[in-house]
Amino acid sequence: MSDTIFELSKFISKRESYNLNLWKDDTLSMEIFNLIHTGEITSEQDLSNYYFKNNQKTTSFKKFIKRYENRLIHGVFLINTDKEEMSVLLKNYSKCIKFFLAAELIRWRANYPLSLHYYEKSLKISIKFGFSTYVMLASQELMQLYSAFKNELKNYNRVQRLYSKYFILNNQENKIKTYHYQARIHWVIEKDLNKTRKFTSSIRNEITEYIKTSSTYFIQLQGNLLLIFDSFVHDRYQEAIDRSNKIIKILTDKFKTKNALKYFYRSKGQCYLAMRDFKNAEENFLVALDQFNKEESTYSYILNDLFNIHSYAKNYTKLYELTYEAFSLKALKKSPQFEQEWKIKEAYVQFLNELGLVDAKKNKKIEKSNFKLNKFLNEVPIYNSDKAGINVSILIIQLLWLLKNNDHNAVIDRLETMRQYTYRYLKNDETFRYNCFVKMLLQIPRANFHPFLTSKYTENLLKKLKSKQTKLYEHTIEVEIIPFEDLWEITLDMLEKNLNKTKT
Repeated sequence: MSDTIFELSKFISKRESYNLNLWKDDTLSMEIFNLIHTGEITSEQDLSNYYFKNNQKTTSFKKFIKRYENRLIHGVFLINTDKEEMSVLLKNYSKCIKFFLAAELIRWRANYPLSLHYYEKSLKISIKFGFSTYVMLASQELMQLYSAFKNELKNYNRVQRLYSKYFILNNQENKIKTYHYQARIHWVIEKDLNKTRKFTSSIRNEITEYIKTSSTYFIQLQGNLLLIFDSFVHDRYQEAIDRSNKIIKILTDKFKTKNALKYFYRSKGQCYLAMRDFKNAEENFLVALDQFNKEESTYSYILNDLFNIHSYAKNYTKLYELTYEAFSLKALKKSPQFEQEWKIKEAYVQFLNELGLVDAKKNKKIEKSNFKLNKFLNEVPIYNSDKAGINVSILIIQLLWLLKNNDHNAVIDRLETMRQYTYRYLKNDETFRYNCFVKMLLQIPRANFHPFLTSKYTENLLKKLKSKQTKLYEHTIEVEIIPFEDLWEITLDMLEKNLNKTKT
């Protein structure tokens, strides 16, 4: 048994289970459901212990789990979909599915007139809201009923035309889905800007044509997101913002839904961030954040966006707050990779806190750092092997903590490792700034850890660093947690403090 049972139990609220009379006379299931909600049962072991306390028959446990899960699934279908917080689109999507499933079940019992009625109801909603898959499914079943049961040529031709039309639309939607996956592979996993640009350019005309000729919700939503992404990776930020504003109006006016607007507000925020318009970036990210549920993974992604803004604004207290808000999210624990990215941010934030750059007066929850370097390195195994990526940020913060602790021998050893690392892995143009910063760090032992000499030896390197501004893409910011110019200023101040401590 996986964690599915626990997730499914929490999906249905206690009030909903009561209103649905979900458990009827099944007292044991009701007790277990309530204990899962209160957190007293959190694992399969807890569940089996509680079950066997009430029932000693070991062989019946699997049957009980199956019965319990079936009740929960039944409850999912009975949950009221007319709630005010649900969008018009989602309410009608739910109705469309329910009508279709009702038609299927009724048809299996050979009540063809009644099943035809509910297929038509499902079809009507599907056409209105552009649910192409269900237009195809319903029209396919209706073709059979109108040809074999009702013998109505006019209606048969009507649903046959619908099936043919939406077969094409459904194929277009599936293509768009595939394009999204491929773009994500190039951008997020391979982190290859040139390959991403080449790919999105190759599909732009095709997607544009789909949007012009097809009015389904999915094509308007996902097709426009792809075009916005294409504009973004080609640095056409205002074009992406204008398209986002346009589709926000279309979704609101035509499809009567606000559920998907958050994606376009986030896209606008990312464009403004790339343009270094931090005020507008934050405004759009906050609008998007307000529309996402904390259980959604994208909620933590937007916290990451806000982290980037405040990093460039040198608002280090806000970075502290955002980091620990992220760690409070359940969704973060479900993604080890993203959780480890926040662990890396935490290492930087605690470093800033230790240096007194985080204002504890603004937030009483801010505590003195108890950061342990070895523990941190054990907590980020995924990125320790990411040689040309985020591992750079791990090496840098590791060195800065050693420098902060005035451990000169360890710093020298670590710098030698970084020098070799830079030679092996950081060779292309995209790593120019990382190369500069590492070379600057390498001057510290040469200057005998003296701040003035270190500053003097690195003047030209600092100019080079500032000459090439970072493109504020997600995967570049992942490495440069704190802008290197600012981090260098912090490093020199730290060397000054260390020198003063030595004198005293």
